[in-house]
Amino acid sequence: MSPKRGAKRKRVVKRLWIQKVGMKKGALRETVQRRYGEKGFQKKDGKIIRPELLMKLAGEKGVTGRRARLAITLKGLKKRV
Repeated sequence: MSPKRGAKRKRVVKRLWIQKVGMKKGALRETVQRRYGEKGFQKKDGKIIRPELLMKLAGEKGVTGRRARLAITLKGLKKRV
């Protein structure tokens, strides 16, 4: 028995999911800067968003929540590799 026609294609799509995500670099950081100012970032490096604030934003609906959830996911992938 041969595998289904779309079997290979589905595996490729699963592997390349990150390329399908519409990302705008720095958009989440700009939102945090606008809403919270310097309090939204860690002291040691002014570019890293505070983890507790990231979790709070991830609970929101809409584009900002989606971006925050993606940031948490990418942060976890960095640790795994």
